[in-house]
Amino acid sequence: PMLSGLAGNDDAENIFNIINGDEQISGAVSASKNGMPALLSSVRKIEEYAEKNPDSDFPMTDYNKCIVGKMQKFVLEPFGYFPTRDRKPVKSKIFKTASCYEYVDGKAVIPVPGLKTPLRTKRSEEELRKAYIEDGDFGAMFELFQLYNETGEEDKSIELIDIYMNRGDYLWLHEAEEAMMERKKNHE
Repeated sequence: PMLSGLAGNDDAENIFNIINGDEQISGAVSASKNGMPALLSSVRKIEEYAEKNPDSDFPMTDYNKCIVGKMQKFVLEPFGYFPTRDRKPVKSKIFKTASCYEYVDGKAVIPVPGLKTPLRTKRSEEELRKAYIEDGDFGAMFELFQLYNETGEEDKSIELIDIYMNRGDYLWLHEAEEAMMERKKNHE
């Protein structure tokens, strides 16, 4: 029902096409495997689209951001990836948090596109690490995940995940989740 009013909305369709691109699907799966929000692979392109189309028929209201989340879910489920209860910060101009996904064995109906996502940066590993570790640039973190995947150094990703998990913006979210769960438990 949430998506039914979007028929014929070119801007909503363009946002969906961003999320549904092979590169973004591959990136969303990679982010999911690393415990990160799937939407990370599409956030920058969605931001660019929104900036270039300020009079869009699909403005980034809270409701439409929820629809973007539904689009991500719709795109990933055929590949066997389903949302977990985890939401993590994405440090975006538009989105504060996004859902994490995990692979559910036996639920995939089509294989993940076999494309190797080309690293689209001229920055070195050192520049990417500085941008992520010192400046909190999640795009740089995602590029590092891709780089380590391509070079077979996936174990280096563990350090990046540890840094992410220990950042203050994640900890406050985790504490808020715990408090909410405690309140829910007390009301039962």
